[in-house]
Order: sequence, then C-alpha cells, then structure tokens
Amino acid sequence: MRACRPIAVLTLLLPLAACVQAQGDLSPGFGTSTSQTRAAQVADPDAAYARETPPASAGERTVGAQQRYNSGRVTPVAGKGASGVGSSSAEAGSGARR
Repeated sequence: MRACRPIAVLTLLLPLAACVQAQGDLSPGFGTSTSQTRAAQVADPDAAYARETPPASAGERTVGAQQRYNSGRVTPVAGKGASGVGSSSAEAGSGARR
C-alpha cells in the first residue's frame, strides 16, 4: 500500500506539468511588428500639415450642386463607366451581362 501512494501522487501531478507555459528565449524585439502595424493604422489626432494655400473649393458650384440634388435635378454623369473597355461592342455580346 505504501508503494502505491508515490505512484498515485506522481500520476496525479504529471498532467499538471502540461499546464505550465515556458516563455523560452524571446528576442528583445518580439512583438515590434505588431506594434508598428497597429500604430500605422491609427490616425494621428494631432496631425498638422503645412500648406502654402488652402485646398481648392468652389462654394458657388457646391451650393448649386446641393440645390440641384435637393430639387431632384441632378446632372447626369458624363460617361457610362470609368473605363471605355468593351463599351463599343457591349451590345454585340462581348461578355456584358444582360
């Protein structure tokens, strides 16, 4: 009976060894890339940009566009898309969806 006790204790303590996490030898820069990536994705709240002239704006055009939008008289877009690829033969079955 006495001989079984140490074996029982070792058997019960052995699974606890699996719960220990070994840190190992981490380099001093471990995690630096994660910190740099996080910093690159966060906008600078105190951003100040040196400008010689203020950004171009046309207040009269903006007011006119807003009034046209509010009244439902929006100026149509000049073209059908951003590129002209396939625009001339789209009706002829060049892969355009119908």
